[in-house]
Amino acid sequence: MPSDRSRRRIASIPAMVKKGNGLARDTDFLDLYNQLDLQPGCDLAELKQAYRRRLAILHPDRQVGPASDAHAPAELQRLTALYGAAIEFHRQHDRLPGGGVVRPMPHVGVNRGSASSAAPVVEPAGRRRWWLVVLLGIAVMVFVWWQSDPSPDAATAAPESAEPTDIATPTAAHSAGLIDVGMSTDAVQAIEGDPLVMTADRWEYGPSWIRFEDHKVVDWYSSALRPLKAAPRRAHP
Repeated sequence: MPSDRSRRRIASIPAMVKKGNGLARDTDFLDLYNQLDLQPGCDLAELKQAYRRRLAILHPDRQVGPASDAHAPAELQRLTALYGAAIEFHRQHDRLPGGGVVRPMPHVGVNRGSASSAAPVVEPAGRRRWWLVVLLGIAVMVFVWWQSDPSPDAATAAPESAEPTDIATPTAAHSAGLIDVGMSTDAVQAIEGDPLVMTADRWEYGPSWIRFEDHKVVDWYSSALRPLKAAPRRAHP
């Protein structure tokens, strides 16, 4: 049943006059809701469905025999008039009698082209750290590979001394397959292979290098990261 508040709201609706229907001047929408067993806050679809159910009960084809209702024709006429008035009210006010007034929400414009309209995508901190670890590991592997000796004999190279000595002679170094002062560029290339960087007076093998004058070895530097097959007299840590 409609509440007291709904009754007061419906009572405040101006009376609607239906000409030629034999009804009182007041259009009692509360009576309409009571007949259809609805609340004033129902929507249009509920009203139509309840009206069709009630119309089927009051239809003259069902008013036959002992169970017929003598008041059914008058009730049907009044129900039809009230329903028509409610539909007209909805057409004019976009709501049913007694229902709350629907106020449109204020339109908030959104600039879809601006950069601030889209929420920034924040990558989780854990994923960022994982990618940093992977990239760092790859960088270390590339550096070690670049500095490593490509020849299979790098592991068997002569041990380097922390202090320069003169224990080897050119003849002994040549026979041992080691680079020494006075050795030609062809002999150096046969021992170490092609350098990574080659100029007229300097060959570089990664961090190690060999210096020439008149195509003869005059000096070199052997790094522990990429040792040269050189006599120990010029070896460095």
